[in-house]
Amino acid sequence: MDQITRDDILQFMTDCYKHGLGKRTVYDKLVVVLQLFKRYGKIKLIESTDWPEYVDTIRPIYEAEEIEAMLKHADQDEAVFLKFLLASGFRDCEVRHVAWRDMDFRNSLVRVTAKPLWGFGPKNWEERAVPLPTALVEQLQGLRERRHGLPSQLVFPNSKGNPDSENDMIVKRVAERAELNCGQCVTKHGNKCAQGPYCRHYFLPLLSKLTDDSTSGY
Repeated sequence: MDQITRDDILQFMTDCYKHGLGKRTVYDKLVVVLQLFKRYGKIKLIESTDWPEYVDTIRPIYEAEEIEAMLKHADQDEAVFLKFLLASGFRDCEVRHVAWRDMDFRNSLVRVTAKPLWGFGPKNWEERAVPLPTALVEQLQGLRERRHGLPSQLVFPNSKGNPDSENDMIVKRVAERAELNCGQCVTKHGNKCAQGPYCRHYFLPLLSKLTDDSTSGY
């Protein structure tokens, strides 16, 4: 950690480009890498001009205070869902297709696996395993017990047991309850975030500036 320099970060970005990754993907990976080093006291590793430039909308990085407010106003199941988003770093489509058999409770892992039934395959068709905090795993076990979840069933399904294409509404509803709406958003259907859970600043996936304090709630 002490030996990392700006040149190392720039070389990492170069290698990403050599592997065919786009600027948006490199940007996202850079955020994760810099957050890791920040947790160990390494900051300002690159210049503002080093960041990849792209046209797509930049996803928000939620402050710890926002996450804490959302968890405070979420019900039990919503809180587990939000914590899973934060801890796993899963993409929206990956969260939708997590089944109980993907959960390795003994080793505190969750796997991304193909789901032919719903036409889902991992990015680049590479299955992977992601570690989760032990306390969150225990909460997921409790969620499974409450729902009597079977191995083949989804962890976060819609009311019919299928992948939930509106999982982002969970985030929006909790954000509204926590009084985090900006009050200025208007959807293409004319819905105003000053009047309901429609704020465009809150959606999937969640990416937070996590600190040791903000993760203690797991």
